[in-house]
Amino acid sequence: SKSGKQYCGTQYGAVRLSGIGTVCMRCRGRFPGPPKSAEVLRKGKQWFLSVTFNVEEKNVARTTGAESLSYDWGINTLLKQIVGDWDTGTKVDVENPRWLREQAMKIKDLQRAISAHEEQSKSLSGKQSRFPVGRKLQALYEKLRKIHSKIARQRSDFYNKLTSAMVAKFGLIVTEKLA
Repeated sequence: SKSGKQYCGTQYGAVRLSGIGTVCMRCRGRFPGPPKSAEVLRKGKQWFLSVTFNVEEKNVARTTGAESLSYDWGINTLLKQIVGDWDTGTKVDVENPRWLREQAMKIKDLQRAISAHEEQSKSLSGKQSRFPVGRKLQALYEKLRKIHSKIARQRSDFYNKLTSAMVAKFGLIVTEKLA
């Protein structure tokens, strides 16, 4: 903008970091409390600021359900759950979402294209390592990074939602300890 401030497109504002620039804030803190520490992270070409707040325990406490759950990691499914009593409880399978398998063909095609462009760059430069990387090859690397990043975010989101739902519904969660 004309005032020299970067517009972030969010209602939460931005933080100016020396040597990095303006980092847009994507949300506000979920719990009230003074900031305790901050960590600057870089993922790909994006910068993130992770702020830890000093929050009272009563503000963070979650409500839990009254049911009991026992689970075991599955082979064909992600989890095998038994809701209620071990002998008479309801058996529930949690399927394993296979995001990598869904994107496998895209990844395979991109990796083939990357390999072909790398071989071309190596032969043109005569170098086997530290060869020049052109814009096309950089774009292919970025596409591959974005696919893997999306898969990682999908997994993280799935596990966060699964565990939050389990904590909200069950008061007792049991698993076995394997040697």
